[in-house]
Amino acid sequence: MSPRVIRLIALGLVILISATLVRIGIAVHAVAPRTGPGDIFAMLGSQPGSGPLAQQIESNQRVNVLLMARGGAGDDNPDFTDTLIVVSIRPRSGEATVISLPRNLWVRIPAPVAGAIEGKLYSAYALGAAQNDQFLQPRWRGPTGAGDLAAATVSGTIGQPVNYWAAIDADAFGAVIDALGGVQVNIPEALDDPHYPVGNADRTAHIHFDPGPQLLDGKRGAVRAAFHRMHACQTL
Repeated sequence: MSPRVIRLIALGLVILISATLVRIGIAVHAVAPRTGPGDIFAMLGSQPGSGPLAQQIESNQRVNVLLMARGGAGDDNPDFTDTLIVVSIRPRSGEATVISLPRNLWVRIPAPVAGAIEGKLYSAYALGAAQNDQFLQPRWRGPTGAGDLAAATVSGTIGQPVNYWAAIDADAFGAVIDALGGVQVNIPEALDDPHYPVGNADRTAHIHFDPGPQLLDGKRGAVRAAFHRMHACQTL
């Protein structure tokens, strides 16, 4: 193989890798705007096997991830986390345990400068998001303070370390679906609501999903999830 061909192949690989990294960066930024390249490389490590996550996988340590969903902009309580799920993964076996925590669970929240307070689990993230310098410990004052406080609260509640956390709102949920290229779902029966609420302005829209397998984008996927959640709550 001539040197010119080798150079062309190398150039092609560089372009392919660069395009992949750009695509990943755009997808991550759409879901978590505050996340920078340094955050991703710090988690994965600058060299193979050098980062905290790589070390946990290599030593087969259990990895616990806290997933939270909050109301977001336009919600009456934008920083209350109505959904809190712990995903515990054993790297070598690939087995995962999923635990959904009750939002109204009464817990100790280590938010104040002195000691802790008692409150409902869903309020921990909101306390950190408020960024009250007079109330919060210094470690919760910062861009990741809300999630860090929620993770610490959950860790103290379940007696296990929480290694990573992620919090999304309705808009980010749609962005996640779009970043994945959509989600393939099989809707068993038609879903129809002529008065589906839109925002907080007493507006409604007619929402309809045909039955059968179909690929949903971020907008329709997020609406379908909210549709199920709303109607499930109404039947409780």
